[in-house]
Amino acid sequence: MNHLYIPLFPLSIFLLPHEKATLYIFEQRYQQMLQDVEKEDLEFGIYFSHKSNKDQLGSIVRLKKILYQYDRGESDISIECTGLFRLDRFHQKKEGKLYPGGDVLPIEMLEAPLVNDTVGSYYREYMKLRQLEIEGDNRHINAFQVANSLNLSVHEKLKFVTYHDEGRLNVFLFNHLRYQKFIVEQEINYKDNYHLN
Repeated sequence: MNHLYIPLFPLSIFLLPHEKATLYIFEQRYQQMLQDVEKEDLEFGIYFSHKSNKDQLGSIVRLKKILYQYDRGESDISIECTGLFRLDRFHQKKEGKLYPGGDVLPIEMLEAPLVNDTVGSYYREYMKLRQLEIEGDNRHINAFQVANSLNLSVHEKLKFVTYHDEGRLNVFLFNHLRYQKFIVEQEINYKDNYHLN
């Protein structure tokens, strides 16, 4: 896999592939980056700027939509993660620009493995409890799809992406699904009991 040079936006967030987020862009340098990204249809990197990021990981993201443009140039934007990277070298300023850039090595994780039948079944039950639709093919559920539904912490996400063994990946997801499903069931029971009283 070859290195890429991409615009970088250091933030304290870490997104998994297919995960969506909303950002508020207010600094002049990142307003300039947004203009370039929109004009040239570029992807950019969100480097997870935190001391716990020992593997120097980040998310490659694509601009989905500019939600709102403020009078002074700030913007609310919608983004989606398309992949992950490992940072090789950080450049304080991309050549001729105000914003940073970096040499990054994309991580080949876009094709997440399909989860096993047990995890898939638990996931369907969990989504039904939350009254949420499952995107895509209900019969073939991938690991990122499940992980993105679990409100994982940043540190749990970093742990998740280190699992290259499908067995460990499925155990990790099953344990989190079981816990989240229990929480949702307790909330439903509490509401039912509240209305009965």
